[in-house]
Amino acid sequence: MRVLGVANPALRIPPGEPNYAVPASAPVLLDAKVLSFMPHMHVRGKAFRYELARPDGSKQLLLDVPRYDFNWQLQYKLAEPIDAPTGSKLLATGWYDNSANNPANPDPTREVKWGPQTDDEMMLGYLEYYVPSQKPGEKVSLAQLAARDGTVMFNFLDRNHDGKITREEAPSPETFKVADEDADGVVTREELKKYLQRTKR
Repeated sequence: MRVLGVANPALRIPPGEPNYAVPASAPVLLDAKVLSFMPHMHVRGKAFRYELARPDGSKQLLLDVPRYDFNWQLQYKLAEPIDAPTGSKLLATGWYDNSANNPANPDPTREVKWGPQTDDEMMLGYLEYYVPSQKPGEKVSLAQLAARDGTVMFNFLDRNHDGKITREEAPSPETFKVADEDADGVVTREELKKYLQRTKR
């Protein structure tokens, strides 16, 4: 059993917005079977949806939570596993009510960002899954494979989604210096991928 969090830590919810959508996604790099879901948001969370975009272009609704409640967070277990083939993409969307009409909203006048406190927000869609081709005891997960490829890690670090990682967005100055191969002051997707390939064990 593995756990994957499909998240968007770059969320910015405008003040007074009654139905603000925040998307997130993660690639499926090995054939997997999805077993359960647990959406996580804070007090401005309004609704949550999981979908699977398959390699053939079709899209499957996996779970729809039309009335999310921070005080009643549930794990949704499937009666039968759902196949998520290699090349698919797991999609998650959270909707937020940052308006005065939300009785749980501590301050509808401020922009809300990712943070650990209840009056901050999170957009995090947990999934439990297993990979039939993995042997018992193997430690490589879909999340780790995605990080090695660089897609998930790049999207996480590129907080303003401008297609590059700056020194301020990097986890450490030393990592940034090594990853910035051409020393132009930014790390591109290709540079991060090469860096991960050089440093993976």
